[in-house]
Amino acid sequence: MQAAASAVESEICELTQNHSISSAADLAALERRLDRLAVKRSSLTKALILLRCVNNPQFQQKQKQFILQLPHKYHSQGTRRKIVHLPREVTVTLNITYYHRRKDPAKALQKPKRGSVTALAEFMP
Repeated sequence: MQAAASAVESEICELTQNHSISSAADLAALERRLDRLAVKRSSLTKALILLRCVNNPQFQQKQKQFILQLPHKYHSQGTRRKIVHLPREVTVTLNITYYHRRKDPAKALQKPKRGSVTALAEFMP
């Protein structure tokens, strides 16, 4: 992911140094390309931040404290793979702790949507 971010950054630098504009159409095309690159750079940055935060021990401790403050008791069901899709076809796979209101995973499957992925809740508006 870091390599992709560097490639986007290099492409932006190349455009700013070597691109000449001879018409309004050239300017419009350059603006569209820069806009797409800026969105992709932003998505890659968000993905890197998500990866770093989810794997941070302090963040995980904060997540556990949050779960303890909820009115219902939640129990860790281990980690789950969660794929997050960001703009410009940037996808990041996170291994995050899944909490559920029942201890028995078999019973948890009988009543879906009773769980919580608190790691992602931290990033939602």
